[in-house]
Amino acid sequence: FTKGWRNAHLKLSDPGTYEIKVTFTDRKQSEPYELGPYKFTIDKTKPVVEVSEEITAGAIYTEPKQFNIDVKDDHLEREKTVLTLKRNNEIIRQVTGEEAFEVQKVTEDGVYEIDVHAIDLALNEDAFKPVTFTIDQKAPDLNMNVTDNEYINTEKEVVMTVFDELNLDLSQTKATVEKVGDEEFTADVTFKEKSKTTAEATYKFKENGEYIITLTSKDKAGNTAVTKKVRFTIDKDAPEIVVTNIGEDGRYNDDREVTITVTDQNMGESNVTVKYNGEPYEIDPLVLDGKMATTKHTFTEEGVYELQVVSKDKAGNESLEKIKFTVDKTGPGIKYSIEDGKYFNDNKVDLTVTVDDYTPFVPEITVKNGDKTIEIPTDGWMKKMIWLITQELTISLEDEGVYSV
Repeated sequence: FTKGWRNAHLKLSDPGTYEIKVTFTDRKQSEPYELGPYKFTIDKTKPVVEVSEEITAGAIYTEPKQFNIDVKDDHLEREKTVLTLKRNNEIIRQVTGEEAFEVQKVTEDGVYEIDVHAIDLALNEDAFKPVTFTIDQKAPDLNMNVTDNEYINTEKEVVMTVFDELNLDLSQTKATVEKVGDEEFTADVTFKEKSKTTAEATYKFKENGEYIITLTSKDKAGNTAVTKKVRFTIDKDAPEIVVTNIGEDGRYNDDREVTITVTDQNMGESNVTVKYNGEPYEIDPLVLDGKMATTKHTFTEEGVYELQVVSKDKAGNESLEKIKFTVDKTGPGIKYSIEDGKYFNDNKVDLTVTVDDYTPFVPEITVKNGDKTIEIPTDGWMKKMIWLITQELTISLEDEGVYSV
């Protein structure tokens, strides 16, 4: 104690709980006085926060998790402990006091951060570093801009896309391409990262053929995508149509046996229609056998036929063949407007000659008055064409005599 002021100074620095008691007497008092005892604590130790062993910092889990915290401190103020839980950088839960020490459950996919603030009675604060972990229960999502069993009639640039929200792994993302029937075919397909969640690869298919693409992916969490496999066909060639034994504007004086054949690697629908003198005419339909469709028909009736063959394959390539032809097995039909041997006393007699035939030609006509030949211009014939070709010529006769035509 110092003299005069009767003060005492005691410096304590070691952590611990202390008790101080002061006893003193004065000159007038025979019994001693007592002050105290006084208790206090020196605590320089920060609270130590622990997360239960179910969670490891930086770990990736493929299932829901639960955890709790524990804070080690002899003088902790539990009611001031704060637990903050973030998912994808957004606070989803913040609890204080005893609730902070309860079991916490997390079920949704995302990147989680656990942060704890603890303080003791001596105002020591924890030095806890936030613990981050990931829950990833979803496998990568695989997509292509071509569908299974699709037929395409142009070059096709196929885009293959892999999406994984949390743990995309390019090293475990692969695409293989096969060309059916061509063991030497190879395709270099490389995925490139477009963002943290998406990778993309492209390949342009130029040649005709049937192709198979197999797409696989596994993310860093170990989730494996369901393998995506598509089979598709590039076919840029239209069907081939062959019609035998007739040609466009053909004219035939006998029966015509016609064979119609349609050939294509990917046969779709093929149809034949026929008109006879402008009216529908039935023939047997095309019969499909593998990559070919055929039918036969013999055209026997005289007249004008219009044959049309339409074929569209599975890729949408279309072919059209039209043929108009005539079967004409008899000679022209000739009619006169005047009966044979008839007599007239008129100043003028008009004779009309009509010629019917399916085949166009310029009729030859000879007119005589007795032994005298009368010149008749051949450009005077009038044609009436529907299907049968009718030609008419009218001659005016004025001189007396016996005429022969």
